[in-house]
Amino acid sequence: MIKRNKISLTLLMGLLCSSGVLRAQDIEGAKKAIQGHQFDKAKSILRTLIADKPNDGANYYYLGDIYLQEKQVDSANYFFTNGLGQKKEGFLNNIGLGQLDLDNNRLSEAKAKFDNVEKELRRKDYNEKLLIAGAYLNSSNPNYDEAIKIANKVLEEDYQNANAFLIKGKASLAKNDINEAYSAFSDAAILDPNLLEARMELAILTKRTRAFEQALESFATIHKEFPEYAPVYKEIADTYYLWATTDKNKEKSLKHKAKEAYEKYVEATGNSAEAILKYAMFLKDIGDYPALANTATKLIEKGQGDKGYRLAGLAAFNLEDFKLSSENFEKIVKPTSFDKFYLGLALFKLGDDSYSNGIGQLKAAVAKDGALASKFNAYGVELYRADKYKEAIDLLSISGSVKEQSNYSFDNYYVGYCNYMLGTEDEANQKIYMNEAIKYFNIVIESNPKITEAYFFKARAYRYMDTEQAYQGRFSALKQYEQAMFANFSESEFSNTDKDRLVEAYNAMGAYYANSDDLDNARKMFAKTLKYDATNEFAKKTLEAISL
Repeated sequence: MIKRNKISLTLLMGLLCSSGVLRAQDIEGAKKAIQGHQFDKAKSILRTLIADKPNDGANYYYLGDIYLQEKQVDSANYFFTNGLGQKKEGFLNNIGLGQLDLDNNRLSEAKAKFDNVEKELRRKDYNEKLLIAGAYLNSSNPNYDEAIKIANKVLEEDYQNANAFLIKGKASLAKNDINEAYSAFSDAAILDPNLLEARMELAILTKRTRAFEQALESFATIHKEFPEYAPVYKEIADTYYLWATTDKNKEKSLKHKAKEAYEKYVEATGNSAEAILKYAMFLKDIGDYPALANTATKLIEKGQGDKGYRLAGLAAFNLEDFKLSSENFEKIVKPTSFDKFYLGLALFKLGDDSYSNGIGQLKAAVAKDGALASKFNAYGVELYRADKYKEAIDLLSISGSVKEQSNYSFDNYYVGYCNYMLGTEDEANQKIYMNEAIKYFNIVIESNPKITEAYFFKARAYRYMDTEQAYQGRFSALKQYEQAMFANFSESEFSNTDKDRLVEAYNAMGAYYANSDDLDNARKMFAKTLKYDATNEFAKKTLEAISL
């Protein structure tokens, strides 16, 4: 879901309208478009304003801020930089540039820019001061206390400033101070009933308590009063979706209602690129990949190439059209590690000439972002279950090299087990596979001693290697297997498989002791065998033989 800490759209666009009726009307049009999440329309209005009044720096700031909200940093920086040098209100662009500094953890540079803005302001320029508070609030490295501090200073002089209460509420909410947030949003809504963002936040707080029907009633009231206000559709959609995640009986119908509301949201925004993107992310969350594929195409048509191709690639991947998926990911101009991961998987699944390229892409993805390694396990296990042991090894040996990821031990276990299985099937290369299996089982044992299967199959791997060292290795692994079983589980937890494996281990260790003329320990081992399998013929006959 979208993080709710954006500064009031009224505050962003409804300021500084003192330079004539024509300009006020233009700014008002942009403000109304942004309030309705009609971002493409707002951009068009502001570009026209810049063309008509190139010396008015405020228009550059507002346009740059829209791009900043959309995380198009290069475009935001371009307009802020160009607006800074304009004669009229160019100083406002230091707010946007300051937020970019905050985003990049350049705190002193940001503070200097905000101070420069303050020097240009008059005492009662409250809304401009709140724009600075908004920068602190909206930054990817936010300072909520500073945003609240600025809002409180404004309220000391203008105690009926609804936007100050709104900012205070959002910052308090971000700090998880729910009571303070609710109080501030309530004050904002009372002072300005047309400040819909405050009323929406109150309904969202209701939704957070999982009082879904009550929240939907609040959203319906806002919609009735302001039928063209698009964001209410999005909140209705998000409420239905959250409700669906908590009620399995109604999940299907609630997700359908959420989808319908999102479709209305996109239509109400005039099919803005940002609204389409939000809808696409929702479709991804609910796993509606056919609809996601269509929506991704619309994003591409809107000029959102990388985002559109990424989502189109993801949709095609989940629809198992790996060729189309790889083609979409390859069109991304600035690929992320996420893109390389799915491109690699798509090429990997295509096989043939694409296979080695897929492996290369997966290695590059993990090298760039080790956290992605945790995603490999599900695909590797799928290959293992399909008896595609070589492919599982190729995939999981990549993720198994990353110690920090959550599936490190299990990925290495499957690599070891797949090598073991290949060794049982390929006599010509048996020794190579079994040595690899033992290597990976040792990694598992060191990282997670509770994976007892690693000891057991390590012992089995040694059984296929006809050397004295392997004979000793097998005995040692079986002894460790027994110790690990009783150290990590109670006997009542043993499954039938566990008992069968213990029988195999005790018989093998009994034979080892018998061949070493350690008959006392041999008898103990076979007695343990008979505890779990009273009719075991090997144990019974060997006991008889060594008791003569």
